[in-house]
Amino acid sequence: MLDLGKEVSEAKYTLVYSQAPGFVTCKPWEMITIGLLPFIHPEYDCYHLLDLPEYLYVKDEKDFLNKIEELEANPQKYKDLMEECFNKIKPEYLDGSLIINGIFGNIAKDLGFTYEPQPGVKSIFNRFSKEFVQ
Repeated sequence: MLDLGKEVSEAKYTLVYSQAPGFVTCKPWEMITIGLLPFIHPEYDCYHLLDLPEYLYVKDEKDFLNKIEELEANPQKYKDLMEECFNKIKPEYLDGSLIINGIFGNIAKDLGFTYEPQPGVKSIFNRFSKEFVQ
């Protein structure tokens, strides 16, 4: 991302696709956190596991282009969609607590121990400047 700083800062949209059909990653969430609307390729999140706005799921390249043109012609619709995406990002997605508590909670459960969920980190790495931000 450091090498793409200028390009990313000028972009508004991206298309997220998978190397293997149906294989889902955190890429759409990463794109949202840097301000890009992640349109979803038909083979990427076939079962809509990510719970993204339906508008972001495209059928083909024509649908993708039509949606971008529609958003460019209607800035308020773009802002509303971006806001909807931002609102879906929970703090535990960013601070690491979702993964840590999920992993350690399940390990403790499997081993018969009690696990007290832990808070996430307070400092987050800024991928564009190699600095920590609060």
